Amino acid sequence: GATSVDFRGRDGHGHGTHVTGLVLDVTAPCPGIRVLPIKAMTQAGTGEDDRLARAVQLAIRWRGPSGQRVRVINLSVGSRAPSLVLHEAIADALRAGVLTIVAAGNRDLGVDYPAAWPEAFAVAASTRDDLLAPYSNRGPQLEMCAPGGDDPDPVTSTWPSYLDRKSTRLNSSHANI
Repeated sequence: GATSVDFRGRDGHGHGTHVTGLVLDVTAPCPGIRVLPIKAMTQAGTGEDDRLARAVQLAIRWRGPSGQRVRVINLSVGSRAPSLVLHEAIADALRAGVLTIVAAGNRDLGVDYPAAWPEAFAVAASTRDDLLAPYSNRGPQLEMCAPGGDDPDPVTSTWPSYLDRKSTRLNSSHANI
């Protein structure tokens, strides 16, 4: 059965805070951009597909005090196995006019789920020379590449455990504008 999930709370792992910081950095020149943080992962940085799907549904339904709504969802997650419940949530988002940007993956393989679904906007990592990063997943599902960091230029962060990283989980935040 379904369990109650509190989608608020401190980011004990740091990944969500790191990605949110990158989104805010990239969107800083755009006045009026706001972030609605929804915590769907555990303190260890892991999560179940049903929790992620419920977080997507929460974002779709959210309305601000003046009628604002979510227009973009960023999912910096990935799996080799598809999930019907998460796929349905991302399809619901698209039907509601919400773009779901998803990292392609970091295994140098085919695109991970949920990025592999046609309803998702799959983002691969690029190097400083605008080439597909060697660690980035690849495939026909890719919509774009964005900076993911490479040697000697990793993506930097203000979150201590993510100071210098290379990852498609980071680059999807650059695709939000």
